[in-house]
Amino acid sequence: MGKYEFAFFYFIFATGYGYIVLKDEPWFPYYLGGKNESFMDMFIDAPFVPVTNGAITYAMLQIGYHGGDMIMLTLLEERQSDYFEMLMHHICAVSLLVSMVYANGMTIGCTISFLHDIADITVAITKFWGLTKYATLAALGLLANMVVWGYTRMIVLPYMIYNIF
Repeated sequence: MGKYEFAFFYFIFATGYGYIVLKDEPWFPYYLGGKNESFMDMFIDAPFVPVTNGAITYAMLQIGYHGGDMIMLTLLEERQSDYFEMLMHHICAVSLLVSMVYANGMTIGCTISFLHDIADITVAITKFWGLTKYATLAALGLLANMVVWGYTRMIVLPYMIYNIF
């Protein structure tokens, strides 16, 4: 339970920090809380797009959390039935986060990280309540998670991917 409690507070902090860093950028899309009609402006002058103040810190925060989670999975936690799926997930996440920094893809990388952090708040709290005897709170967390996850990962992310390609 402690792992999910920490994750809940981490994702609240990371989402808040990410929003503060990204909200005033001219390319940040309105459907994530920004001011721009089209996120495609983040590709103007690519790969020489100026780095937003705080974006490197946000990226390092993401790399630290996901890298630490990968170390926990491989070295410290008991292996569960989804070990290899989670290992693949962590390898992909850390690789993408490191690549966004080195390839100066900070605009799209930070936006996608922010997008994922939003839904991870409800994931963490749902897992936390699921390990307790409070089934009603776990069910409410699951409903909230389905709404947030559905919007961020099933509507916004595919829309962005479709427009990029």
